Amino acid sequence: MLLIDDAIVVTLNDDHDVFFDGAIAVDGDRIVAVGTSADVRARIPEGTEVLDARGGAVMPGLVDLHYHTALGRGWADHLPLAENLQRFWYPLVRAIDPEAVYWGALLSYAESIRFGVTTVNDMYRHIDAMAKAAGEIGIRAVLSNVVADDEHGLDTLASNEAGFRSSDGAADGRIEVKIGIEWLPLASTGLLHDASALAADLEPVHLLKRLVNRFLHKVLGFGQIAGVWRQAARGPADKARPVATDQHLERRLVAFLHPPHQVEGRLDARFHRARIVAISASVLVP
Repeated sequence: MLLIDDAIVVTLNDDHDVFFDGAIAVDGDRIVAVGTSADVRARIPEGTEVLDARGGAVMPGLVDLHYHTALGRGWADHLPLAENLQRFWYPLVRAIDPEAVYWGALLSYAESIRFGVTTVNDMYRHIDAMAKAAGEIGIRAVLSNVVADDEHGLDTLASNEAGFRSSDGAADGRIEVKIGIEWLPLASTGLLHDASALAADLEPVHLLKRLVNRFLHKVLGFGQIAGVWRQAARGPADKARPVATDQHLERRLVAFLHPPHQVEGRLDARFHRARIVAISASVLVP
């Protein structure tokens, strides 16, 4: 058993309890007592190992829901996003091999744990390499690939499924593998439909399926927000129909938008469209 003592314990429970003279008792992989130092000490056996927090804050681990194993930091941060993606990011991720992903993930996960992040939702390439790094570091990781239409040269649903079958449930269940779409500008309607179907087959339902089913299907269908058309992830294109948009919501969305990036052709329009969809999701999906 381990006693973490002399801590400011921020419980984040329903009552928002904070113990300024707090302690936590841990038995194996379970927290068995939380409270004031005197109360917790009275509940543990003599001879328990003590870790002195020296007045530091102790709280539940942070969860990073938007995470990418970092191998390109600082290279092109000064560029607009669309230009950064085309000139630096995508050439890098297309060329990367499993060994580089493994070492990059080790670094990224170690940094995360150092600063209090104990769970990451990591979308990158070579799932087995990420899973190996997460298992060795001790972090909890939800992993997916950067799946896109074939023309973009990234991951496929087949590679993501292979990663699911080889690494899902690894590290005593700390590793979960989901199906991931890189983002809407690189994904056709057919790919979104196939990804949703695959996720349903593999279970448990992944984040993409929730987004597609709860947001695109349920909220938007085929619709128009802020003057931008897009097709949802299911249904024939010839049956596209407008969906009435709340004017207040539309004003909120427009307020967040910047002019479309002046880059080549389809990426320009689809990039701008995806931003609208992403903002809509943050507003509409609980």
